[in-house]
Amino acid sequence: MSLLSELGRFTSQTALIGSDGVELSYTTLVREVARVARVMKPRELVFLHCANNIESVVFYLGILNANAIPILLDDGIPLTNLTALIDCYQPSYAVVSSGLTYAVQGKELLVAGDRVLIAVESQRDYEISDELAQLMTTSGSTGSPKCVRQTEENLRTNSSAIRDYLEITPGDRAITTLPMSYSYGLSIINSHLISGASIVMNQASVTQKDFWKLLNVSGANNFGGVPYLFDVLARMKVLKDEFKSLRYITQAGGKLASQTFGKMLEMCNRINLPLVLMYGQTEASPRMSYLPSEMLSTKGQSIGVPIPGGQFWLEDERGRVIKEHNHVGELHYSGRNVVLGYAESRVDLIKGDDFLGKLATGDLARCDEDGYYYVVGRKTRFLKIHGHRVNLDSLEEMLGNYGFVCVCTGNDKQIDIVVEGDVDRSRIINRLIENTNLHQSAFAVSVVKTLPRSVSGKLVYRQAE
Repeated sequence: MSLLSELGRFTSQTALIGSDGVELSYTTLVREVARVARVMKPRELVFLHCANNIESVVFYLGILNANAIPILLDDGIPLTNLTALIDCYQPSYAVVSSGLTYAVQGKELLVAGDRVLIAVESQRDYEISDELAQLMTTSGSTGSPKCVRQTEENLRTNSSAIRDYLEITPGDRAITTLPMSYSYGLSIINSHLISGASIVMNQASVTQKDFWKLLNVSGANNFGGVPYLFDVLARMKVLKDEFKSLRYITQAGGKLASQTFGKMLEMCNRINLPLVLMYGQTEASPRMSYLPSEMLSTKGQSIGVPIPGGQFWLEDERGRVIKEHNHVGELHYSGRNVVLGYAESRVDLIKGDDFLGKLATGDLARCDEDGYYYVVGRKTRFLKIHGHRVNLDSLEEMLGNYGFVCVCTGNDKQIDIVVEGDVDRSRIINRLIENTNLHQSAFAVSVVKTLPRSVSGKLVYRQAE
Protein backbone atom coordinates (compact mmCIF):
# COMPACT_ATOMS: atom_id res chain seq x y z
CA MET A 1 0.00 0.00 0.00
CA SER A 2 1.47 3.39 -0.99
CA LEU A 3 1.88 6.48 1.16
CA LEU A 4 -0.73 8.31 -0.91
CA SER A 5 -3.31 5.55 -0.91
CA GLU A 6 -3.50 5.82 2.87
CA LEU A 7 -4.90 9.35 2.71
CA GLY A 8 -8.28 8.39 1.27
CA ARG A 9 -9.10 6.23 4.30
CA PHE A 10 -9.61 9.14 6.72
CA THR A 11 -12.30 11.18 4.86
CA SER A 12 -13.71 13.92 7.14
CA GLN A 13 -10.81 13.77 9.61
CA THR A 14 -8.83 17.06 9.70
CA ALA A 15 -5.53 16.74 7.82
CA LEU A 16 -3.96 20.21 7.74
CA ILE A 17 -4.49 23.38 9.76
CA GLY A 18 -3.09 26.71 8.65
CA SER A 19 -1.61 29.23 11.07
CA ASP A 20 -4.74 31.32 10.37
CA GLY A 21 -6.97 28.48 11.62
CA VAL A 22 -8.16 27.31 8.19
CA GLU A 23 -8.67 23.52 8.21
CA LEU A 24 -8.44 21.04 5.37
CA SER A 25 -10.06 17.61 5.72
CA TYR A 26 -8.50 14.49 4.23
CA THR A 27 -11.32 14.37 1.67
CA THR A 28 -10.54 17.91 0.53
CA LEU A 29 -6.80 17.22 0.62
CA VAL A 30 -7.19 14.22 -1.68
CA ARG A 31 -9.26 16.33 -4.10
CA GLU A 32 -6.68 19.16 -4.13
CA VAL A 33 -3.83 16.70 -4.60
CA ALA A 34 -5.59 15.22 -7.64
CA ARG A 35 -6.11 18.72 -9.07
CA VAL A 36 -2.36 19.36 -8.94
CA ALA A 37 -1.51 15.95 -10.39
CA ARG A 38 -3.77 16.44 -13.43
CA VAL A 39 -1.71 19.32 -14.86
CA MET A 40 1.67 17.58 -14.64
CA LYS A 41 3.37 14.99 -16.79
CA PRO A 42 4.69 11.83 -15.06
CA ARG A 43 8.41 11.13 -14.53
CA GLU A 44 9.44 14.77 -14.70
CA LEU A 45 11.64 16.59 -12.15
CA VAL A 46 10.01 19.35 -10.08
CA PHE A 47 11.71 21.98 -7.91
CA LEU A 48 9.36 22.39 -4.95
CA HIS A 49 10.07 25.54 -2.95
CA CYS A 50 8.65 24.78 0.49
CA ALA A 51 7.27 26.72 3.40
CA ASN A 52 5.34 25.37 6.37
CA ASN A 53 1.94 26.05 4.87
CA ILE A 54 -0.97 24.05 3.49
CA GLU A 55 -0.21 24.80 -0.16
CA SER A 56 3.32 23.38 0.05
CA VAL A 57 1.99 20.07 1.38
CA VAL A 58 -0.73 19.95 -1.30
CA PHE A 59 1.81 20.49 -4.07
CA TYR A 60 4.22 17.98 -2.54
CA LEU A 61 1.57 15.26 -2.48
CA GLY A 62 0.29 16.30 -5.90
CA ILE A 63 3.74 15.88 -7.43
CA LEU A 64 4.02 12.39 -5.94
CA ASN A 65 0.49 11.57 -7.11
CA ALA A 66 1.43 12.59 -10.65
CA ASN A 67 4.34 10.11 -10.48
CA ALA A 68 6.69 13.06 -10.92
CA ILE A 69 9.84 13.58 -8.80
CA PRO A 70 10.05 16.47 -6.32
CA ILE A 71 13.31 17.93 -5.06
CA LEU A 72 12.43 19.89 -1.93
CA LEU A 73 14.11 23.29 -1.48
CA ASP A 74 13.73 25.89 1.21
CA ASP A 75 11.81 29.03 0.26
CA GLY A 76 14.75 31.18 1.30
CA ILE A 77 17.38 29.56 -0.92
CA PRO A 78 19.80 32.25 -2.24
CA LEU A 79 19.40 33.06 -5.93
CA THR A 80 23.01 32.09 -6.74
CA ASN A 81 22.51 28.63 -5.21
CA LEU A 82 19.17 28.20 -6.98
CA THR A 83 20.62 29.15 -10.37
CA ALA A 84 23.42 26.61 -9.91
CA LEU A 85 20.90 23.89 -9.02
CA ILE A 86 18.75 24.69 -12.05
CA ASP A 87 21.80 24.41 -14.32
CA CYS A 88 22.74 21.14 -12.65
CA TYR A 89 19.35 19.41 -12.72
CA GLN A 90 17.26 21.20 -15.40
CA PRO A 91 13.82 20.69 -13.84
CA SER A 92 10.68 20.49 -15.97
CA TYR A 93 8.51 22.25 -13.38
CA ALA A 94 8.89 24.51 -10.36
CA VAL A 95 6.52 25.38 -7.51
CA VAL A 96 7.32 28.84 -6.17
CA SER A 97 5.82 31.62 -4.08
CA SER A 98 3.11 33.56 -5.92
CA GLY A 99 4.15 36.94 -7.28
CA LEU A 100 7.89 36.19 -7.39
CA THR A 101 9.93 36.25 -10.58
CA TYR A 102 11.61 32.85 -10.92
CA ALA A 103 15.23 32.30 -11.92
CA VAL A 104 14.19 30.90 -15.32
CA GLN A 105 11.28 31.49 -17.72
CA GLY A 106 8.18 29.35 -17.36
CA LYS A 107 4.50 29.03 -18.15
CA GLU A 108 2.06 29.33 -15.24
CA LEU A 109 -0.08 26.20 -14.94
CA LEU A 110 -1.81 26.34 -11.57
CA VAL A 111 -2.16 28.67 -8.59
CA ALA A 112 -3.09 27.42 -5.10
CA GLY A 113 -2.94 29.90 -2.27
CA ASP A 114 0.54 31.40 -2.08
CA ARG A 115 2.11 28.78 -4.43
CA VAL A 116 2.18 28.70 -8.21
CA LEU A 117 3.19 25.81 -10.47
CA ILE A 118 5.14 26.75 -13.57
CA ALA A 119 6.39 24.67 -16.50
CA VAL A 120 10.05 25.55 -17.00
CA GLU A 121 11.11 26.25 -20.57
CA SER A 122 13.89 23.70 -20.91
CA GLN A 123 14.66 20.61 -22.97
CA ARG A 124 15.17 17.53 -20.79
CA ASP A 125 18.29 15.67 -21.95
CA TYR A 126 18.41 12.95 -19.27
CA GLU A 127 16.56 9.83 -18.15
CA ILE A 128 14.95 9.08 -14.79
CA SER A 129 14.86 5.66 -13.11
CA ASP A 130 11.43 4.09 -12.61
CA GLU A 131 12.34 3.48 -8.95
CA LEU A 132 13.06 7.12 -8.13
CA ALA A 133 10.27 8.89 -6.21
CA GLN A 134 11.93 11.89 -4.55
CA LEU A 135 15.17 13.81 -4.02
CA MET A 136 16.22 15.32 -0.69
CA THR A 137 19.21 17.58 -0.16
CA THR A 138 21.83 16.19 2.21
CA SER A 139 22.39 17.71 5.66
CA GLY A 140 19.77 20.38 5.02
CA SER A 141 22.14 22.05 2.56
CA THR A 142 20.43 23.99 -0.23
CA GLY A 143 23.69 25.18 -1.78
CA SER A 144 25.11 21.75 -2.64
CA PRO A 145 23.75 19.77 -5.62
CA LYS A 146 24.24 16.51 -3.69
CA CYS A 147 20.93 14.78 -2.96
CA VAL A 148 19.76 11.37 -1.84
CA ARG A 149 17.60 9.34 -4.20
CA GLN A 150 14.53 7.95 -2.43
CA THR A 151 11.93 5.41 -3.49
CA GLU A 152 8.26 5.33 -2.59
CA GLU A 153 9.01 2.30 -0.41
CA ASN A 154 11.66 4.29 1.49
CA LEU A 155 9.09 6.98 2.32
CA ARG A 156 6.30 4.57 3.20
CA THR A 157 8.27 2.13 5.34
CA ASN A 158 9.98 4.84 7.39
CA SER A 159 6.71 6.72 7.92
CA SER A 160 5.01 3.48 8.99
CA ALA A 161 7.81 2.61 11.41
CA ILE A 162 7.63 6.05 13.01
CA ARG A 163 3.85 5.73 13.29
CA ASP A 164 4.25 2.38 15.03
CA TYR A 165 6.88 3.25 17.63
CA LEU A 166 5.39 6.66 18.47
CA GLU A 167 1.89 5.15 18.39
CA ILE A 168 0.55 8.00 16.25
CA THR A 169 -3.25 7.83 15.84
CA PRO A 170 -5.89 9.92 14.01
CA GLY A 171 -6.37 11.75 17.31
CA ASP A 172 -2.83 13.16 17.28
CA ARG A 173 -1.95 16.66 16.11
CA ALA A 174 1.61 17.81 15.37
CA ILE A 175 2.75 21.43 15.07
CA THR A 176 5.65 22.13 12.68
CA THR A 177 8.90 23.54 14.04
CA LEU A 178 11.30 22.43 11.29
CA PRO A 179 11.54 23.27 7.58
CA MET A 180 9.55 20.97 5.31
CA SER A 181 12.62 20.79 3.02
CA TYR A 182 14.61 19.17 5.86
CA SER A 183 14.30 15.37 5.98
CA TYR A 184 13.32 15.27 9.67
CA GLY A 185 10.70 18.00 9.20
CA LEU A 186 9.22 16.18 6.19
CA SER A 187 9.16 12.84 8.01
CA ILE A 188 6.99 14.36 10.76
CA ILE A 189 4.51 15.44 8.08
CA ASN A 190 4.58 12.06 6.30
CA SER A 191 4.26 9.96 9.48
CA HIS A 192 1.24 11.97 10.64
CA LEU A 193 -0.50 11.90 7.26
CA ILE A 194 -0.09 8.13 6.93
CA SER A 195 -1.69 7.86 10.40
CA GLY A 196 -4.71 10.04 9.65
CA ALA A 197 -3.47 12.60 12.19
CA SER A 198 -3.54 16.40 11.87
CA ILE A 199 -0.69 18.83 11.26
CA VAL A 200 -0.65 22.49 12.27
CA MET A 201 1.39 24.32 9.63
CA ASN A 202 3.26 26.80 11.80
CA GLN A 203 5.94 29.22 10.58
CA ALA A 204 6.74 30.95 13.89
CA SER A 205 9.85 30.22 15.96
CA VAL A 206 9.61 28.64 19.42
CA THR A 207 11.11 31.91 20.71
CA GLN A 208 7.97 33.75 19.63
CA LYS A 209 4.78 33.98 21.65
CA ASP A 210 2.81 33.31 18.45
CA PHE A 211 4.13 29.72 18.41
CA TRP A 212 2.96 28.90 21.94
CA LYS A 213 -0.34 30.67 21.38
CA LEU A 214 -0.95 28.63 18.21
CA LEU A 215 0.04 25.43 20.02
CA ASN A 216 -2.58 26.09 22.69
CA VAL A 217 -5.34 27.31 20.37
CA SER A 218 -4.88 24.45 17.88
CA GLY A 219 -4.63 21.73 20.53
CA ALA A 220 -1.38 20.39 19.06
CA ASN A 221 -0.07 17.51 21.15
CA ASN A 222 3.47 16.99 19.82
CA PHE A 223 6.38 18.64 18.03
CA GLY A 224 9.96 17.77 17.13
CA GLY A 225 13.24 19.62 17.12
CA VAL A 226 16.98 19.49 16.56
CA PRO A 227 19.54 20.18 19.34
CA TYR A 228 19.57 23.94 18.70
CA LEU A 229 15.81 24.15 19.31
CA PHE A 230 16.20 22.23 22.57
CA ASP A 231 19.08 24.48 23.64
CA VAL A 232 16.61 27.36 23.27
CA LEU A 233 13.85 25.53 25.17
CA ALA A 234 16.24 24.68 27.99
CA ARG A 235 17.27 28.33 28.36
CA MET A 236 13.70 29.66 28.12
CA LYS A 237 12.26 27.08 30.54
CA VAL A 238 9.03 27.54 28.58
CA LEU A 239 7.55 24.04 28.94
CA LYS A 240 4.99 24.39 31.71
CA ASP A 241 1.75 22.82 32.92
CA GLU A 242 -0.29 25.32 30.90
CA PHE A 243 0.47 23.39 27.70
CA LYS A 244 -1.83 20.58 28.72
CA SER A 245 -2.47 19.33 25.19
CA LEU A 246 1.12 18.08 24.70
CA ARG A 247 1.40 14.26 24.69
CA TYR A 248 5.11 13.97 23.82
CA ILE A 249 7.98 15.76 22.07
CA THR A 250 10.71 14.28 19.87
CA GLN A 251 14.34 15.17 19.22
CA ALA A 252 16.71 14.19 16.39
CA GLY A 253 19.32 15.81 14.15
CA GLY A 254 22.27 15.30 16.49
CA LYS A 255 23.16 14.60 20.10
CA LEU A 256 21.96 16.94 22.84
CA ALA A 257 24.68 18.55 24.95
CA SER A 258 24.73 16.99 28.43
CA GLN A 259 23.74 20.29 30.02
CA THR A 260 20.76 20.70 27.68
CA PHE A 261 19.72 17.07 28.16
CA GLY A 262 19.75 17.47 31.94
CA LYS A 263 17.62 20.60 31.84
CA MET A 264 15.14 19.09 29.37
CA LEU A 265 14.83 15.89 31.38
CA GLU A 266 14.14 17.87 34.56
CA MET A 267 11.59 20.07 32.77
CA CYS A 268 9.78 17.16 31.10
CA ASN A 269 9.71 15.09 34.30
CA ARG A 270 8.21 18.01 36.19
CA ILE A 271 5.20 18.19 33.88
CA ASN A 272 5.12 14.46 33.08
CA LEU A 273 5.87 15.04 29.38
CA PRO A 274 7.56 12.14 27.50
CA LEU A 275 10.66 13.09 25.48
CA VAL A 276 11.62 10.65 22.71
CA LEU A 277 15.20 10.88 21.44
CA MET A 278 15.87 9.63 17.91
CA TYR A 279 18.80 9.09 15.56
CA GLY A 280 18.80 9.24 11.80
CA GLN A 281 20.35 10.40 8.56
CA THR A 282 18.82 11.63 5.32
CA GLU A 283 20.23 8.47 3.72
CA ALA A 284 17.78 6.45 5.86
CA SER A 285 14.67 8.50 4.97
CA PRO A 286 15.66 9.63 7.71
CA ARG A 287 15.18 7.82 11.03
CA MET A 288 17.00 4.68 12.16
CA SER A 289 16.54 4.42 15.94
CA TYR A 290 14.71 5.77 18.94
CA LEU A 291 15.12 5.83 22.72
CA PRO A 292 11.84 5.24 24.56
CA SER A 293 11.14 8.03 27.05
CA GLU A 294 11.04 5.60 29.98
CA MET A 295 14.74 4.83 29.36
CA LEU A 296 15.93 8.45 29.54
CA SER A 297 17.10 8.29 33.15
CA THR A 298 19.22 5.15 32.60
CA LYS A 299 20.19 5.32 28.90
CA GLY A 300 19.99 9.07 28.30
CA GLN A 301 23.18 9.30 26.21
CA SER A 302 22.10 6.41 23.95
CA ILE A 303 20.57 6.63 20.47
CA GLY A 304 18.42 3.70 21.56
CA VAL A 305 17.36 0.71 19.50
CA PRO A 306 16.58 0.32 15.77
CA ILE A 307 13.17 1.31 14.48
CA PRO A 308 10.75 -1.51 13.55
CA GLY A 309 12.13 -3.28 10.49
CA GLY A 310 15.66 -1.93 10.96
CA GLN A 311 18.89 -3.51 12.13
CA PHE A 312 22.21 -2.16 13.54
CA TRP A 313 25.65 -3.75 13.71
CA LEU A 314 29.23 -2.52 14.25
CA GLU A 315 32.29 -3.15 12.09
CA ASP A 316 35.98 -2.69 12.88
CA GLU A 317 38.53 -1.03 10.59
CA ARG A 318 38.91 -4.25 8.60
CA GLY A 319 35.16 -4.63 8.03
CA ARG A 320 34.72 -7.44 10.57
CA VAL A 321 31.52 -7.50 12.64
CA ILE A 322 32.08 -6.60 16.30
CA LYS A 323 30.15 -8.90 18.63
CA GLU A 324 31.62 -7.82 21.99
CA HIS A 325 29.72 -5.34 24.14
CA ASN A 326 31.05 -1.77 24.48
CA HIS A 327 33.67 -2.15 21.73
CA VAL A 328 33.76 0.84 19.37
CA GLY A 329 33.32 0.42 15.63
CA GLU A 330 31.58 2.03 12.67
CA LEU A 331 27.78 1.88 12.96
CA HIS A 332 26.02 0.14 10.06
CA TYR A 333 22.28 -0.05 9.40
CA SER A 334 20.00 -2.07 7.15
CA GLY A 335 16.33 -1.57 6.36
CA ARG A 336 13.89 -0.82 3.57
CA ASN A 337 14.16 2.90 4.40
CA VAL A 338 17.78 3.04 3.14
CA VAL A 339 17.83 5.17 -0.02
CA LEU A 340 19.07 4.15 -3.46
CA GLY A 341 22.19 6.32 -3.27
CA TYR A 342 23.29 9.83 -4.17
CA ALA A 343 22.73 12.20 -7.08
CA GLU A 344 25.00 15.12 -7.82
CA SER A 345 23.50 16.09 -11.17
CA ARG A 346 20.72 15.13 -13.58
CA VAL A 347 22.80 12.32 -15.15
CA ASP A 348 22.62 10.43 -11.83
CA LEU A 349 18.82 10.22 -11.88
CA ILE A 350 18.92 7.07 -14.04
CA LYS A 351 21.03 5.18 -11.51
CA GLY A 352 19.71 2.10 -9.71
CA ASP A 353 20.19 0.91 -6.14
CA ASP A 354 23.78 1.65 -5.08
CA PHE A 355 23.26 1.01 -1.35
CA LEU A 356 21.28 -2.27 -1.61
CA GLY A 357 19.46 -1.59 1.65
CA LYS A 358 22.63 -1.16 3.74
CA LEU A 359 24.14 2.05 5.08
CA ALA A 360 27.59 2.70 6.53
CA THR A 361 26.71 5.69 8.71
CA GLY A 362 30.23 7.08 9.21
CA ASP A 363 29.49 7.27 12.94
CA LEU A 364 31.57 5.46 15.53
CA ALA A 365 29.47 3.74 18.18
CA ARG A 366 29.34 1.04 20.82
CA CYS A 367 26.57 -1.31 21.93
CA ASP A 368 25.94 -2.08 25.61
CA GLU A 369 24.91 -5.39 27.14
CA ASP A 370 21.21 -4.45 26.84
CA GLY A 371 21.38 -3.82 23.08
CA TYR A 372 21.37 -0.01 23.27
CA TYR A 373 23.71 1.89 20.95
CA TYR A 374 25.85 4.93 21.79
CA VAL A 375 27.43 7.20 19.14
CA VAL A 376 30.88 8.37 20.28
CA GLY A 377 32.01 10.40 17.25
CA ARG A 378 32.49 10.55 13.49
CA LYS A 379 35.16 8.55 11.65
CA THR A 380 36.38 11.73 10.00
CA ARG A 381 36.26 13.86 13.16
CA PHE A 382 39.51 12.64 14.75
CA LEU A 383 42.87 14.45 14.79
CA LYS A 384 46.28 13.42 16.11
CA ILE A 385 47.82 16.43 17.90
CA HIS A 386 51.23 16.22 19.59
CA GLY A 387 50.88 12.43 19.60
CA HIS A 388 47.40 12.54 21.20
CA ARG A 389 44.28 11.27 19.41
CA VAL A 390 41.58 13.97 19.75
CA ASN A 391 37.85 13.42 19.13
CA LEU A 392 36.48 16.76 17.90
CA ASP A 393 32.89 15.79 18.73
CA SER A 394 33.87 15.00 22.33
CA LEU A 395 35.75 18.29 22.49
CA GLU A 396 32.63 20.20 21.39
CA GLU A 397 30.52 18.30 23.92
CA MET A 398 32.98 19.03 26.72
CA LEU A 399 32.96 22.76 25.95
CA GLY A 400 29.18 22.64 25.60
CA ASN A 401 28.94 21.29 29.14
CA TYR A 402 30.73 24.45 30.29
CA GLY A 403 28.17 26.54 28.42
CA PHE A 404 30.18 27.31 25.26
CA VAL A 405 28.55 26.94 21.83
CA CYS A 406 31.33 26.14 19.40
CA VAL A 407 32.58 24.39 16.28
CA CYS A 408 35.85 22.42 16.37
CA THR A 409 37.80 21.69 13.18
CA GLY A 410 41.48 21.64 12.22
CA ASN A 411 44.31 19.32 11.20
CA ASP A 412 47.04 17.26 12.83
CA LYS A 413 48.99 20.43 13.63
CA GLN A 414 46.32 22.60 15.22
CA ILE A 415 42.74 22.46 16.51
CA ASP A 416 40.63 25.41 15.35
CA ILE A 417 37.78 26.37 17.69
CA VAL A 418 35.18 29.00 16.78
CA VAL A 419 33.03 30.03 19.76
CA GLU A 420 29.71 31.88 19.65
CA GLY A 421 28.84 34.84 21.84
CA ASP A 422 30.54 37.26 24.21
CA VAL A 423 33.00 34.93 25.91
CA ASP A 424 36.47 35.12 27.45
CA ARG A 425 39.01 33.28 25.28
CA SER A 426 41.31 32.61 28.23
CA ARG A 427 38.54 30.71 30.04
CA ILE A 428 38.10 28.49 26.99
CA ILE A 429 41.85 27.87 26.68
CA ASN A 430 42.05 26.93 30.37
CA ARG A 431 39.20 24.44 30.01
CA LEU A 432 40.86 22.90 26.97
CA ILE A 433 44.20 22.48 28.74
CA GLU A 434 42.52 21.00 31.85
CA ASN A 435 40.55 18.43 29.89
CA THR A 436 43.05 17.40 27.20
CA ASN A 437 46.51 17.81 28.78
CA LEU A 438 47.60 19.47 25.53
CA HIS A 439 49.72 22.62 25.40
CA GLN A 440 47.85 25.82 24.58
CA SER A 441 49.79 26.04 21.29
CA ALA A 442 47.61 23.15 20.05
CA PHE A 443 44.54 25.42 20.01
CA ALA A 444 43.52 28.41 17.91
CA VAL A 445 40.40 29.96 19.47
CA SER A 446 38.35 32.67 17.78
CA VAL A 447 35.10 34.28 18.90
CA VAL A 448 32.18 35.31 16.66
CA LYS A 449 28.83 36.91 17.42
CA THR A 450 26.82 34.05 15.89
CA LEU A 451 27.80 30.77 14.25
CA PRO A 452 26.29 29.91 10.82
CA ARG A 453 23.37 27.49 10.88
CA SER A 454 21.38 25.67 8.23
CA VAL A 455 17.65 26.21 7.76
CA SER A 456 17.06 23.33 10.19
CA GLY A 457 19.21 24.92 12.90
CA LYS A 458 22.27 22.70 12.52
CA LEU A 459 25.73 24.26 12.71
CA VAL A 460 27.35 24.58 9.28
CA TYR A 461 30.97 23.53 9.79
CA ARG A 462 32.46 24.58 6.46
CA GLN A 463 31.12 28.12 6.79
CA ALA A 464 32.37 28.39 10.38
CA GLU A 465 35.98 27.51 9.55
